[in-house]
Amino acid sequence: MATTDAANRVHIWKNAEVYISIVGAEDPKAEANGTFGADWLQVGILADGSTIGQEREADRSDVLGWSAQLIDTDQKFTKDIRTFTALEDNEVVWSLMWPNSAYPEAGVPTVVLAPQDAKRFIGFRTTDQHGNVHVEVSRLEASIYPASMDKADDGASTTEFTAEIRKDSDGALYDKAVFDGTGADVTDVDVIRFKSEVTTPENP
Repeated sequence: MATTDAANRVHIWKNAEVYISIVGAEDPKAEANGTFGADWLQVGILADGSTIGQEREADRSDVLGWSAQLIDTDQKFTKDIRTFTALEDNEVVWSLMWPNSAYPEAGVPTVVLAPQDAKRFIGFRTTDQHGNVHVEVSRLEASIYPASMDKADDGASTTEFTAEIRKDSDGALYDKAVFDGTGADVTDVDVIRFKSEVTTPENP
């Protein structure tokens, strides 16, 4: 593998988005181009400096021979654990924090019930420094819940969420696709700070 290709194998993440399926969506799918349509809601802006964490959870048991010689390790996978930190306090975030409580409208009292885990399909869309877009969508509904809900004295408050993704009957966790890109397409951006016609400036 040529060393000149190393930059293409290193990911510097420039953008990250998290999506959850709308309530009642039985078979939500991402679009063929990697975007998320009407069956999905974006969690909102993620906190600066945060990560989309990932950790595998599995039960591991060592199989030992005579004199504690390690022969093999029996591994039973249970779930994939993802974490993300939401910066916004919006209706989507509320639905993950308090999925069985109505969203509080301004000036209207409501009741916050003891929460249950939100059950939603979840999608991750991350963009690297080359403009390549990586999309992952859970095969089954994930259990999503807040790990911490901080009201900070310094800086904006954030909510860190944990999503637990189970494998389906085929042993699959996600459908994943990578879409090639080269960053922003300037041909699709209009010039707004230059006049379209040359004019003669008036003397002050």
